[in-house]
Amino acid sequence: MRSFNSSSTTSLTVFILFCSLLFTGCAGKFIQTSPVSLQEEISISAAFRSMLANQQTCGCCLDAEVDVTIAVTSWLNDRSVTMGGFLQAMEPSHVKFISVNPLGQPLFIFITDGTVFQNVQVPKSKVYEGNVRSAAFDKYMPAWFEPEHGFYWLAGRLKPGNFEIISIGRDTKKKGFWLQLQYEGSLYRNVILFDPQKSAILRHVLMDSQEKPHIDVQYADYLPLIDETGNGGNKDVERKNNTEDFVSCRLPGSIRIVSHDKSGQINLELHSFLPDSVFSEEDFTIDIPGGFKRVPLR
Repeated sequence: MRSFNSSSTTSLTVFILFCSLLFTGCAGKFIQTSPVSLQEEISISAAFRSMLANQQTCGCCLDAEVDVTIAVTSWLNDRSVTMGGFLQAMEPSHVKFISVNPLGQPLFIFITDGTVFQNVQVPKSKVYEGNVRSAAFDKYMPAWFEPEHGFYWLAGRLKPGNFEIISIGRDTKKKGFWLQLQYEGSLYRNVILFDPQKSAILRHVLMDSQEKPHIDVQYADYLPLIDETGNGGNKDVERKNNTEDFVSCRLPGSIRIVSHDKSGQINLELHSFLPDSVFSEEDFTIDIPGGFKRVPLR
């Protein structure tokens, strides 16, 4: 587990910009498929469910260094912000992001257990906090986003639950197969770009009943949590090996969220994974210094 020094931060505006892109981006009509045979459907379905079964044996947690780049393009100007820091998560819903300065001191800290959140602004000596379903966050998160399953989005996995595979089609760009899933009791469909050779999810989209995509997340550079060198996940080692063999328990080294009109994009580059990380709920709490002002968001 990583430890951190304490002192300094970035504005809440950066975090809100992150949320607004992450949760309101629209993917557009990107799904282009060609038909597959019944035999292929059976084979792809079996490979997909096998991947999900293997993931159930994987670790519960994620602990990595991360570089986050947020870019927004408009007719007025282009804006881009890059933050370095640490990302930690524990299934099903605990997430902690700590942005740090070059000296390793926190700039701001965001923590959620999937129900409530805290955003610590160190230089301002303020803590913004509230429920993830508060009106303040409803502006940036669609009603069907499930913060109680936040870990799975970061890990490139699917949340637990019963679902039906509605359709399977071959991606026309030969990147894999598109699967449309309907979870029991869900108002939307999970649309998955699945690579059976790498046994990995390459893209995950939430689509409403009007076939409008709302959340579009792309994954790449899956890294083993533990490899032969025991390095805990290293892109250079992964590329040197250049093997088609896959490791069941891997995490994405790159996560990208792109808006439908390409006006906004978020890139997360994860590296230096700590293997066998195990957290508890206590690891996702903050000891607030006495001089900090609490600001509730309703």
